[in-house]
Amino acid sequence: MLTQYDVQAALQIAIAAVVFSDLLTKRGEIFGRYGTWLENFETRHPMLAKPLGYCAKCLGGQVALWSYLIYAHPRSVEGVIAWASFVMLTIFLCAAFSAALAKLIR
Repeated sequence: MLTQYDVQAALQIAIAAVVFSDLLTKRGEIFGRYGTWLENFETRHPMLAKPLGYCAKCLGGQVALWSYLIYAHPRSVEGVIAWASFVMLTIFLCAAFSAALAKLIR
């Protein structure tokens, strides 16, 4: 079961991933050159570019996957289920925040 800290961490990761991928890597922004590089890299290696920041859900999922492994150290079946739940919650929140941001920008 996810704790309040886990839900808060998932929210923070999702917000950071969406802001980075959907806002800061666009042309003219602070990481615009990185975003341009990601666009070019995505045409050749889409499976590698997405977790590097081309896709907010993929970036958030990767950060959630590895950060939970580092700070929680799941050692039981319940821990592995909580780990999977944490990653899925983060990906869901990234998708929801990206969709909300797209509606706001339109």
